[in-house]
Amino acid sequence: MHGGWGFFASMTFGTHPKPDILNGDLTLTVSFRDGRDGGISAIVLSGNVVMLAGLSNRGSAPITAYAVIGYDFDNRTFHDDFRVNAQLEVVRATGRLVLHFSPDVWYIKIGDPEGERVQIRVLDFINLQAYLMVGMKLPSMPPLPPEVTALLGTPDTVRPAALGRGEGFAFGAQALFAPPELQFLIFYASIRFLVGFDVALLNYDTTARCSDGRRMGANGWYATGQMYARLDASVGLYVNLLFVEGKFEILGLTVGVVLQAGLPNPTWIAGAVAGSYSILGGLISGYCNFRFTLGERCTPPLASALAAVEMISDIAPENGATDVYLFAEPTAFFNIEPDRPFALEEMQGGGSSVIKIFRIRVGRFTLEKQVGTSWRSVPVSRRSSRVGDAPTVVITPYNGFLEQRTRYRAEVRAYGQEYTDYARLAQAISTRGATRTDEERQRIAREVDTVARFWRDVYNAGQRIEQKVTTEFVTEALPDTLRDVDILVAHPRNRQRFFLTGECRNGFIQLWVNRQDLFNRSRSGDTIFLYRVRFVDIARNE
Repeated sequence: MHGGWGFFASMTFGTHPKPDILNGDLTLTVSFRDGRDGGISAIVLSGNVVMLAGLSNRGSAPITAYAVIGYDFDNRTFHDDFRVNAQLEVVRATGRLVLHFSPDVWYIKIGDPEGERVQIRVLDFINLQAYLMVGMKLPSMPPLPPEVTALLGTPDTVRPAALGRGEGFAFGAQALFAPPELQFLIFYASIRFLVGFDVALLNYDTTARCSDGRRMGANGWYATGQMYARLDASVGLYVNLLFVEGKFEILGLTVGVVLQAGLPNPTWIAGAVAGSYSILGGLISGYCNFRFTLGERCTPPLASALAAVEMISDIAPENGATDVYLFAEPTAFFNIEPDRPFALEEMQGGGSSVIKIFRIRVGRFTLEKQVGTSWRSVPVSRRSSRVGDAPTVVITPYNGFLEQRTRYRAEVRAYGQEYTDYARLAQAISTRGATRTDEERQRIAREVDTVARFWRDVYNAGQRIEQKVTTEFVTEALPDTLRDVDILVAHPRNRQRFFLTGECRNGFIQLWVNRQDLFNRSRSGDTIFLYRVRFVDIARNE
């Protein structure tokens, strides 16, 4: 929060009569906005809990937990973060739960493959890790463990990062079994076994495609997964004689396996098995490496040329403005005229380039006013206009003006679409001939068919290419006079010179918008007030 104020209250609690079983701290923080409204900006409840330790020796507590629960009213975001840590004699465990809900994205994560997973360690030789995620913008499939790639190499990723972060659910687990070396008489045995898996079912939208143009998944849903394992084992003799001492391996074995898959559309399976063995300390040894692939992976396309285009250049009133004119109309300024096709040169995989036709579409353009601590939608009408050479989109409240001393928020979204009748586009390019200059390319763009079915939204890295711009402002107090800015036209004109006597006996003033609030007929008892407009001689004030 910037320029605000707030307060916090803390308390310490514990079990009775002794707090050694459970005790902790709890803090409530409330932040307020600065300015006239003084509304609540954020509320945060945070605390920690310790178990099996007193107030004076919390550092030695075997079980601790920490939580932060908060709501950001300005951004309408609810975010929770819970952590737990247990350090017992036989078992050690750590875990984290994150919940996030906002207008643009939500997710629930129990562990995170890119960060801290839920981890349980038993007897110092069994290590279990896991994660579970549900929501939007979930990360890519985690890479294979280095123990597996050291034996099998690094295969292609199951879900390339270029596909972006989808929405859906993903989960995975890993187990490592590595007991200390076992000894029986003169024999020894050592073993280390690693096994794990990762699965994701994510929605990349119905327009998701591979680089060859194939549609991906079923209605945008695509499942990917990987399973892996590695086994290291050794059996031998431990000799301790006068003339020799050491380990003599009888049998050594190392095996690694990985299986990856994705489905549907395209459906593919890939796997690899590698291993080595050694008998009698290497007297007999061997190595194998086998790989197979069924089907063809989905390779994501290169970034769209539209990704580098800034669609919205500005918005008015400017963010943070105060005393805004009551008849101001929120206006979005665009660098490219919405709905007008234009051409861009897009790079391809082999270094070549192609001409593609795009257009900018205006999605939502909304206006909200703050009522207490919440936001309420304001009905508006929308129209296209121009300010100088800049194309604009303007919204106007249905009642024609804004309310006095009120905080408003205007938000505009724009997104890009691509012309997909490639056969007609190729024909236009062939007919026109060279497209070396930008002027030639834009001429072709203006001549393409604008049938709606040939246009589709453009996606980059699995996300629709769009831009959002938001502004918040506070309006002025309702004026009790007519100002120059309120007047559209008047006769006689303001400050008109050489106005002839008798030229006009019926003057008029036409306003930009209806200011009925200044000219209402009011009744007080039996008295009716009528408002009249007349000419006044400034010199004589009559």
